[in-house]
Amino acid sequence: MSTGIQPGALSDSYTQLKYVLYSWKNSPVLRKDPLARTFFQQLTTSSLPSLLGSPLSLIEGSLRSSLPTGPNKPPELFLTSAQCVQLKAKLSETMGPTRAKQSWKQDADIPPRKMAYARPITFGLQPGSRAAVELEMKLEQLKVLDDQIGTKDSAERLERVREAWNKARMVDGAATFLALDVETWEHDHDLLTEFGWSLVQFSGGKEVARTVEHIVVQENAHRRNGRYCPDARDHFDFGTTRTLPQAQLLSTLSSLFSSSTSTPLYLIAHDPRSDLVALSLLGIPTTPFLPSVPSPPPTTGIFILDSQDLYCGLVREKGKRKLELCASQLDVQTRRLHNAANDAKYTLDIFERMMTMTEGLGTTTGQEKRA
Repeated sequence: MSTGIQPGALSDSYTQLKYVLYSWKNSPVLRKDPLARTFFQQLTTSSLPSLLGSPLSLIEGSLRSSLPTGPNKPPELFLTSAQCVQLKAKLSETMGPTRAKQSWKQDADIPPRKMAYARPITFGLQPGSRAAVELEMKLEQLKVLDDQIGTKDSAERLERVREAWNKARMVDGAATFLALDVETWEHDHDLLTEFGWSLVQFSGGKEVARTVEHIVVQENAHRRNGRYCPDARDHFDFGTTRTLPQAQLLSTLSSLFSSSTSTPLYLIAHDPRSDLVALSLLGIPTTPFLPSVPSPPPTTGIFILDSQDLYCGLVREKGKRKLELCASQLDVQTRRLHNAANDAKYTLDIFERMMTMTEGLGTTTGQEKRA
């Protein structure tokens, strides 16, 4: 791949194609303008060849890292300054030059010095070829590459967690895997309403414990969700709900976490940020919790595992995925989500599914899948 600005691709500035297609229309000037809405409904990858000419010439390039020694950004497509002038002129015909100019974000114009490389790429050169189709194919290729680069760290984290999982199941291994979910009151998220956890524990090469617990916080039992957040408190599907005062809940969870002084405890949550805040509000210090699993696997300590991040590493696609979607993709059956313990159970099911998969969705190592 080229590492410098190519002579044939020189432009006063470059603008990311994704800004033109997806972000420009959301500027404050345009967001609620019906005239602009009509223009942007017609501004698509399919219409670019008719707007800018066919064959369609764009720029493939990469932005330099903001750090002196950091890697360059993934390759993407850009428009030249002349092409952007064309599009702004077309928008001016719809809503006038002043508002069209005001709609353009100033830092959307990227100077050549910020580009790691830039080279021309043309779509629709071959007789009978369709520029829009070729452009869509190129965008898909770039998305796959961007996903691969963007999830590299997640994939590496997944492999280290699998190593820890496999170590825990060995004769000389031992560990606790604890999936946690917390529900809070929709009108004040500092008020904790439900805690749920699903636990599996290994020692001496055997599974020695597996439990699912659902606790309603006694002090806030009268506070119900349902207006802004779903409420499934009364629908715990894997046991009997208990109502405990916060002090007793704190003692129960502290006892679980105390096992980390002799064997590792892996705390699993689907985007754990709010759950860690909830633990702190309950009175459990989370600053000693470690954000990543080392290799070789540890012998003590509490380690935070984000099942959402691990899923991205598995499928090699960027972006947040809701618990329900991850479960569906991994063939984990769910029902009555937003009960803290149900969600914790499904989080552990998803986690175990990812630990036993080899390559691609739908492939396991032969161990029986837990429903």
